[in-house]
Amino acid sequence: MTQAQMHLAITHLPVVLSFVGLILLAFSLARKYHPGVTVAFYILVAAGLFAIPAFFTGEGAEETAEHIPGIAESAIEKHESMASTSLWLIIATGLLALAGVVKVAGRHVFHTVKYPVLILAFIASGALGITAHLGGQIRHTEAGPGLAMQNAGDEDGIGKAEGEEKDDDD
Repeated sequence: MTQAQMHLAITHLPVVLSFVGLILLAFSLARKYHPGVTVAFYILVAAGLFAIPAFFTGEGAEETAEHIPGIAESAIEKHESMASTSLWLIIATGLLALAGVVKVAGRHVFHTVKYPVLILAFIASGALGITAHLGGQIRHTEAGPGLAMQNAGDEDGIGKAEGEEKDDDD
């Protein structure tokens, strides 16, 4: 398995885990369901852990992708820059969540960190979502803004192939 394949396989885990952890944490805090908060904390720790190999396999994926015709270096750079920010955000979230489940001097610090973890999880999940979107734009041009603008002038929303003329009868 190449680094590019590994990157594509692992990269979804931190994104999905961060969203699941965020939703479970918010729901559990609203319901004052402490076991749910604990599970959410562990999920956010896992998201932080999976983000590390996802980030570091990105370099190998970049080496592969930059040799593919039609791949824009600027798209890779935007994704890479956002990925760096997302990595630090989800690691900070995971570390703070880990602090929430570990006993310090015989006491849980769970109650002290639950809302800061919620805020960080919200920010990290958003950043990871943006990172995933930017990563998708590298190979999936249909995820970019160009398609919407290209089809905006079409009445039926279906663009014509390049070189194909639009019928006035449509």
